Amino acid sequence: MDTRSTQPEPNLRTGASQSIAFGLERIGLISLHFPLVVGLAAIVLLIAAAFGTTRIKVDDSLSQLFRSETPEFKTFEEVTRRFPSNEFDVLIVVEGKKQAYCMEDTIQVDKGPNVGCSKVYDCYNQGIQPGWSDLYGNALDCQWLDITDIPAGNYQLKVSLNPNQAFQEVTFDNNTAVGGGLFNDSGAATWSVVNSIVALNHSPASTPDDCNGPFTSGGGNLIGNTSGCTGFGAGDLLGMGPKLGQLKNNGGPTKTLALKQGSLAIGKAKKSAAPKRDQRGRKRDGHPDIGAFERLP
Repeated sequence: MDTRSTQPEPNLRTGASQSIAFGLERIGLISLHFPLVVGLAAIVLLIAAAFGTTRIKVDDSLSQLFRSETPEFKTFEEVTRRFPSNEFDVLIVVEGKKQAYCMEDTIQVDKGPNVGCSKVYDCYNQGIQPGWSDLYGNALDCQWLDITDIPAGNYQLKVSLNPNQAFQEVTFDNNTAVGGGLFNDSGAATWSVVNSIVALNHSPASTPDDCNGPFTSGGGNLIGNTSGCTGFGAGDLLGMGPKLGQLKNNGGPTKTLALKQGSLAIGKAKKSAAPKRDQRGRKRDGHPDIGAFERLP
């Protein structure tokens, strides 16, 4: 009778071991077996890395980050090419300085117990009393910015009064204005506008383009966009385009924007408030035009 059992034979293979790194850990042994070769290779790699860093150029320019083929970006490129500036600075494309002839009381712009009712200062006794302003018309020299060669685009106009604090004031915190065509943040309609074209302006997104704030209309105005202002009414042309030509030499001492044929501003000025001559010095006819340019037949 055969009494041998049939138990499975034990696995006697113990020479092969399993590796979780699939043998990659043996690469580290190379430095132990060939230290000179490994050292020379490390030195070569360091030299190559040091040489390569001088060739690496990282363009962190925001203008390149937001680069596009839009007309607005092309205008930005043209302006920055002609007026180089640090991109973190405010880009000033044209700057002017008002030429003052004398400081005097010209127009009373406010009322109250501390505001004088009559003019005190003139060119012989210069100064400006509270509630009064010194007005310089655009027909005088050095009262404008020459933007003839500035590329078309949207810009901000910033006006600063007494920026170097050369004149003593009660407060210096209201001497800067940034806006579109007309901007009045006083809360009162202290400014009167008559026979003026206020259109085709652009301002920051937070303020309306053509006018912002309260005004008093003297009549005969053409206002393109009145969404941000009050005070203009029946005697004005509101929400209409002026149909103006390009700024150029149309005669006279300064460049002007001519009224094109068919402009609604032709013959619509308030006659009683119109000066006898336009900005060029040309005599106005019996039906004067709105603005600085008189279109003669």
